[in-house]
Amino acid sequence: MTDFNPSSLADLMIKVAWKDQGYFHQEYYFAKNFNFYRDVFPGTLMKTACDALHDSNTFRVHVAEGRLVPPYSENKVFSLPLSRVDLDDKLIVVPNRFYPRQILKGVPGIFKGNFIPFRVAGINETHLTADLNHPLSLKELDLEFCLLDSRIRSRERGGASTDWLEMALDGPGIQAAVFNGFVCAMDALTFERKDPGRDVDFYSVDRLLGHLDDQAHENLVGIYQDFFGDHDAVLDLMAGWQSHLPDRTRFSKVSGLGMNPHEMDKNPCLTDFLVHDLNESPVLPYEDAAFDHAICSLSVEYLTSPVAVFKEVARVLKPGGRFIVSFSNRWFPEKSISLWENLHEFERVGLVMAYFAASGCFNDFETRSVRGYPRPFDDPHINKTHMSDPIYAVAGTVI
Repeated sequence: MTDFNPSSLADLMIKVAWKDQGYFHQEYYFAKNFNFYRDVFPGTLMKTACDALHDSNTFRVHVAEGRLVPPYSENKVFSLPLSRVDLDDKLIVVPNRFYPRQILKGVPGIFKGNFIPFRVAGINETHLTADLNHPLSLKELDLEFCLLDSRIRSRERGGASTDWLEMALDGPGIQAAVFNGFVCAMDALTFERKDPGRDVDFYSVDRLLGHLDDQAHENLVGIYQDFFGDHDAVLDLMAGWQSHLPDRTRFSKVSGLGMNPHEMDKNPCLTDFLVHDLNESPVLPYEDAAFDHAICSLSVEYLTSPVAVFKEVARVLKPGGRFIVSFSNRWFPEKSISLWENLHEFERVGLVMAYFAASGCFNDFETRSVRGYPRPFDDPHINKTHMSDPIYAVAGTVI
């Protein structure tokens, strides 16, 4: 690694941490090829951070509300007649949910193709109240920059600058804004799916598919690594042929509960497994306090009785055990609940937060997001997107 200076390209990890309603949120954004020459402007927080990185690989600062994102303004909350909201049969507008700004017509500065999310603060038969404030505008934030690598950049002329902080803060905060709404509406939420057929028939076909690219897999392994200790007994809920866990040898056992025995038999992490359909029966076939921790990787969107399942997970965990639910932006659309597909990615974080809260069995909540990494060049989806699959995780501790 070379010295970080104005002639450098750098790889930075940007971390934004904040608290809200008993949840601790951590957002990680990987800035590949950060250009000190083009991406830093005098007098900005980024300039202060980069100056500090000359002497240390890490820079941390506590940021007051309204400094990293525009401050909250009442002028950004206004009412529109529904005739100026571009609604269609597929778009169901719900209070406290987020929607792309492009559906608002005749609002200065908003044009077709503007996908920045706004919050629906209210709606009735004639009008919609829109809130254009950033969801983090009233939050104090802890910001950290970590220098991972640097190298001398080639000689260049011109080029566009990248606002890395804007990219890192695009989405975070939405999960907290929708959380209470999901909790209050939990009994009214529908968990219908496109394919209402029996899950046992769908999952009888072996699907040894990679649900994450290799970089995203490493990122998820890193999250689990932080939560688990040596010799833990872990329950892998809705298991398949990959568990995304660190080296199995560190655990006393990893028990898989899933739908396809052939897939679980090929999973190198599992020490044992059982076939069980949670949508037929959310009751787990284990004794009380049988495990230290539990995970549910890339599958929570398929649950039709999630709160009942979360209560059962709490029953089979020891006091103080952690349940970590992770997901990305790829799934089987036939079997996911219809609501999931219609949510912003950070709204999905808020929905899983609501599952934990509605179960009444957990506390010490935490969420994480890991985004911004480039997709590996040999990944089969590289022609569709150059970005690695984002990782989202929600964790709770058994009371």
